[in-house]
Amino acid sequence: MQSKAQIDQVLRQKSDAKEIPGVVAIAATGKDVIYEGAFGKRDLSKNDPMTADSVFWIASMTKAVTSAGAMQLVEQGKLSLDEPIGKLLPDLAAAQVLDGFDAKGEPKLRPAKKPITLRQLMTHTAGFAYDMWDADLGKYMEKTGTPGIITCLNAALKTPIMTDPGTRWEYGINIDFVGKAVEAASGKKLDAYDPRLYATYYAIDAVNFEPVKSEAVMDRVDGPYLPLVIQEAAGIPLDPSFAEQKEIMLR
Repeated sequence: MQSKAQIDQVLRQKSDAKEIPGVVAIAATGKDVIYEGAFGKRDLSKNDPMTADSVFWIASMTKAVTSAGAMQLVEQGKLSLDEPIGKLLPDLAAAQVLDGFDAKGEPKLRPAKKPITLRQLMTHTAGFAYDMWDADLGKYMEKTGTPGIITCLNAALKTPIMTDPGTRWEYGINIDFVGKAVEAASGKKLDAYDPRLYATYYAIDAVNFEPVKSEAVMDRVDGPYLPLVIQEAAGIPLDPSFAEQKEIMLR
């Protein structure tokens, strides 16, 4: 195994060469942290160094937490992996497949041949996609004025599926619906469902989908944008002005 000094050297070289703006790396066993290092800058427009407690947008890593929550509810008998999820989430009860475009460029939709299940959502085989990687979905969204997923609006989930459920893997908005299933089955908002999940999977006390107005947090922010921030261990509440701007969802 490489020594700490060797790992430090590799990460420092990449940061100094501007191949990466900055990096925080950690490795651990079930008992101990065996490596921790931070190199480069939090923001290339500033001179603040990257540190081990820098705050990052963790984006799709929330999918693991959301899926773990869903599996807890499966174990409790409150969710089913293979029953039609439309029984719980009406928006998925009559999924439509995008079947191309007509001569005028208008989307052609048809009913899905099978119902969508939680298992398919969790394995990205339900048929949903992301517009940045699926040109047809991007065209559909542009034609219909459907907002993109980074807007965090529920309207962004009003998209057709690209293939029939269970027939193909495609990375997309599937886990957003898993989060909604957790909320529906538990009766709790996703971020309040089980705070222990965050401590278990990320060794942190809280996660927010919008910046927290606190110098203690914002001074540690990585980069100029922050859709998702780790909240201070002391428990600083989400500023209401952020919560009012959007329909907030973990995804």
